[in-house]
Amino acid sequence: QIFSVVSKVRVKSDNITFSTTISACEKKSWWEGAVQLFSDTAQNLVELDSVTFNAGISACENTGEWEKALQFFGVMVELKLESGIRTCNAALSACEKGGEWERALQLFTCMARSQVESSSVSFSATIIACEKCGQWEMALQVFSGVVEHLGEPDIFTFSAAISACEKGCEWEHALQLLGMMAQYMVEP
Repeated sequence: QIFSVVSKVRVKSDNITFSTTISACEKKSWWEGAVQLFSDTAQNLVELDSVTFNAGISACENTGEWEKALQFFGVMVELKLESGIRTCNAALSACEKGGEWERALQLFTCMARSQVESSSVSFSATIIACEKCGQWEMALQVFSGVVEHLGEPDIFTFSAAISACEKGCEWEHALQLLGMMAQYMVEP
């Protein structure tokens, strides 16, 4: 449907065209358009690549469509396409926005097994997913890996962990985290 317009004006349908159009759907928070484009790629015999999938996952992530984002991620894995930090973070954020803490933890764990280097965004999204579902202990467990993997926590990982403690009425842990912020010279 979307690409019928493209074919009428004789624009070449390739990965770049599809990825760019999917990114435009993402920016307009139109995940349905991004999903439609994936079916259009099959009809137009365009070979999907990591860039195209990244755009689709991001479009779904930005609109809270975590199931679709994980479907795209799963297809990427099946096709043995490289899923780097950007892809994983978008999928983690989709899980976080959907309150899917267990799926976020699974994906976070898979990142380590796949040797995809975690970032502050990876840790924060996973911690927030746990926090949203009242899993403060799991949030703190994820936070404990920040120093080991990143060297130093940042304001985002601290804020996510403190928020998880607040939701769990764990003021003692929150105070400990505030003390750690001073130790790492992170300003609240």
